[in-house]
Amino acid sequence: MKKNPTNIILSFRKRISKTLIALFSFFTLSCDFQNPMAFEMPTWFFDLSFPLVQQKYSLEGMIDNKQIFSTPDSLGMQIMFEGALPDTTIGADILEIELNQNIEYSQAPVTAPNFSFSIDTSINLAIPIAPGGKLTNDSGTVFSVPPSQTQSVTKDVWNTIASAVDTTIEITIDLPDIPANQLPSFIQSIDGMVIQTDAGSSISDFNTTISNNGLPTNVTNPTVSLVTDITSPPKTLANHTQTSVVKDASFGPEITSLSQDSLGGAIRMSIGFGIESTANNAVTISAGDSVQVNVAIRMRIAGLDSAIIQVKKTDLPISLPKINFPTDIEIYSGQLKTNSGFDVNEINLTNIISTYPLNVDFSMNFKNFLPPAGKDSTKIDTVLKKGMTLTKTFDLDGYS
Repeated sequence: MKKNPTNIILSFRKRISKTLIALFSFFTLSCDFQNPMAFEMPTWFFDLSFPLVQQKYSLEGMIDNKQIFSTPDSLGMQIMFEGALPDTTIGADILEIELNQNIEYSQAPVTAPNFSFSIDTSINLAIPIAPGGKLTNDSGTVFSVPPSQTQSVTKDVWNTIASAVDTTIEITIDLPDIPANQLPSFIQSIDGMVIQTDAGSSISDFNTTISNNGLPTNVTNPTVSLVTDITSPPKTLANHTQTSVVKDASFGPEITSLSQDSLGGAIRMSIGFGIESTANNAVTISAGDSVQVNVAIRMRIAGLDSAIIQVKKTDLPISLPKINFPTDIEIYSGQLKTNSGFDVNEINLTNIISTYPLNVDFSMNFKNFLPPAGKDSTKIDTVLKKGMTLTKTFDLDGYS
């Protein structure tokens, strides 16, 4: 069989191609590539030289000892200009300033508040001691108080009742406020009132009586006090107290005057007492005994005289004109001459009057004037009272 040469060549080429592909794959898979090394900066070495100059430059040649001089340490120089300035004098006329200022200040009158208060009240208390108005006698029978016939109560029953009594009663009377729209603007607050002085039948007092009404043992430490919250702790206006009150006896009347006393926003009455235990086997409750404590109080306030107030601090709108000297020279301080004469170098304060119905702390200070030795400062610090007139003259000779 004959073979076609063309087919032989194609077959040979196919074999060669497959062989080349196999060899190429072998070389490709068997190659070993290494990572490149780290980058290094290039370095050059060469000789470098430059000249150094050491030279001292002196200003000595500029010094002529006429206008330019060397300093004592010879390290510097100084320039000096010689000459004489003409004398300048200030005439006394520019320091004499006529400052005749008459300053008046007054406030518009303020209508007093339309306010009045008085009280005349009586308080009568009957404080029963028998619980529910009943007691148990020594036979175990319950009876009403007051009993219709005399009864005997055992020690244990009575002492149990007596030990349970620790009475404190408080009664508060509020005082009316002055309407805010009637108060002057300078009043900051009203802290209390002052009771008027007794006159004739206008009496202010506190009257109390404590009675032991049919108790078989004593009333102990009976106390009636009157306090007001005008201070802290509260102010005590009256304190009526006694060690004890025996059966069918009274403590009082006790009377304390309230004339010219001060009151806060309210008045409080405090009532207190205890009941004594017995050491006997029994106590006797007589027929008709009420077995109670009676308290009688009468308080009278005839009227109020004045109010206790806090006043706002007020600066009077008083200003003096600036002093202008007839010169362009700025004068910061000076001394007033002595022996200046009548009505010269003086501050005269006249007719400083307060018509307020209360004391007023008054202060005035002229801070620009400094006194010489032996003289007082130009300051007033006093209390102005109603009807008082304050006059003061400051002689400023020698002041700065």
